[in-house]
Amino acid sequence: MGKRKSNSKVQRVRMSVERVLIQFFPPDPRMNMSALKLFDIMEFSTAMEERFVRLLAMMLVMVKEYAGEEGMSIQQAVAEVAYRLGVSVATVKRYLQKHAVSIGPFKVQGRRVFLREWVWEQIQDALAVLQQVPVDGREGTEKVVKLVWAALEGALEGQNGRGGGPEAEDLNAFI
Repeated sequence: MGKRKSNSKVQRVRMSVERVLIQFFPPDPRMNMSALKLFDIMEFSTAMEERFVRLLAMMLVMVKEYAGEEGMSIQQAVAEVAYRLGVSVATVKRYLQKHAVSIGPFKVQGRRVFLREWVWEQIQDALAVLQQVPVDGREGTEKVVKLVWAALEGALEGQNGRGGGPEAEDLNAFI
């Protein structure tokens, strides 16, 4: 007889937000692009802004899925992203302000930042698969990160400061 596949969800112990950030987002020297800043400031700005959007979105997904927290405090989100990207807190605050517009991927309520509903809707299939991936050890963590990263890439396709949610598509038809 062959092995039966189990459709049950992987049992997870809830982690603290800090533990989620440490496990899934260790500092990566490749994220720091200070050399590019010296040679081509425009390319640097574009690259950093794209990385900001994807990194913050990824953090918000992982915090919700593994820590059970809705959103993150703005102060923590800004500090964590600034550190990992190697840019100033002021730069990250500008990026957040830009991408928290009504058609952007983020919304700010009170002192917390959240992903908009249209982003969550677009990554639901990946999140269902995520429930079956064990996060034990480095290999499991890398699988989860790759899965969520790929889903977010699709959901955030074409963002680059131009919007991209359903509202943006509707507006583009009238322009």
